[in-house]
Amino acid sequence: MEHLESWWSCDRDQEEYKLREEEAYDADLSFEFLRTRNEIFARLRHDFGANPKPVLPYINELLREHETVPNLMTFDGLGVYGVATAHEPYAFDPRRSEDDDELNRMRNYLDTVGNMDAKLAFIRDANYWYVLDRYHPSPLSVLLRELMLSLELRDEVTRMFDIREE
Repeated sequence: MEHLESWWSCDRDQEEYKLREEEAYDADLSFEFLRTRNEIFARLRHDFGANPKPVLPYINELLREHETVPNLMTFDGLGVYGVATAHEPYAFDPRRSEDDDELNRMRNYLDTVGNMDAKLAFIRDANYWYVLDRYHPSPLSVLLRELMLSLELRDEVTRMFDIREE
């Protein structure tokens, strides 16, 4: 994901270079992998009417659109868009503390904002700011899980916190 994030702000010259890099990457893929990927793409087109879309120009288009829409910026630069009312983002502890005082400060913030957009921005920033270990949940992990469940983000909780050994 970090590799893709570095491409979001690319200019035209970099875009051509990155397209060549993608072609070189595809050239190293196995026949079996390419066949499977093509089958998946064909099914997406057939079942959902999805059409191929160049990723880099699409991301740049979204970023231009987002410049005109009210938003709460997040640490990862994506933000939460379509925000109804402006809110101050949570000021995370620079020491990345998860002690009782910091957790209480987080809970107080979440209780006072009462706005889904601000809470979504908090979730994204907390996930970005802290290293969350799914196998050894921290008190912050517990807080985020509870918050996400209260917002009825069950699928996201499953992806983020629930471990299933196959």
